Amino acid sequence: LGMRCPGMRDLLIQEGYFAPASSPADVWQCYDVPERCPGGLPGTCAQNRQNTGIACAKCELGTRPGKNGACEECGAFEYFPVVAISCAAVLALCALYYCVHRESRAKQARSTLLLTLL
Repeated sequence: LGMRCPGMRDLLIQEGYFAPASSPADVWQCYDVPERCPGGLPGTCAQNRQNTGIACAKCELGTRPGKNGACEECGAFEYFPVVAISCAAVLALCALYYCVHRESRAKQARSTLLLTLL
């Protein structure tokens, strides 16, 4: 199941299945996205997929799941939301510090407590 033997010492894995090159008799079915396992020689996965795990489930570092089972490289724009949120958090903390620092000494004890709780 999941493999073909077209001749002596020839072993091909069927599309939708995966077998590691180090152990070609261990055949796994690729569920969810069968295209990530294109078949062929043992150890073959779709483009940019790791062939060290079970059924080509993980993408290579710096890639993400794409169309047709392959993994696509992450673009610089995809990191933008994380960077923008981080910068906004730092700016918010700076603004909070500025507001607390500006207050009079009498009110500063309560504001420091508020800052500590945040």
